[in-house]
Amino acid sequence: MEIKVLCTENFFLKELLRKLQEKNEILRENNALLLETMTEDGKKIQGNEKIADSDKSEQTNRTKPNKEKVKERESGMERETEDRT
Repeated sequence: MEIKVLCTENFFLKELLRKLQEKNEILRENNALLLETMTEDGKKIQGNEKIADSDKSEQTNRTKPNKEKVKERESGMERETEDRT
């Protein structure tokens, strides 16, 4: 009886693996198509071509936190710890 259950589980796992591999292949193809046709500021980017330096600096400026906001967060954390004690 245990062998039958294991065979059934094995079958379902193999089917699941097959379906996941098919979906993975589709996603890889879609990713390749997106990389070929992706645009940045109207410039076409092919494959893994790097974005111009000016675009990189704009991206890093967007992700850098504002120094004042950081100070506010830090002071807020200090206030929280003081309130807890």
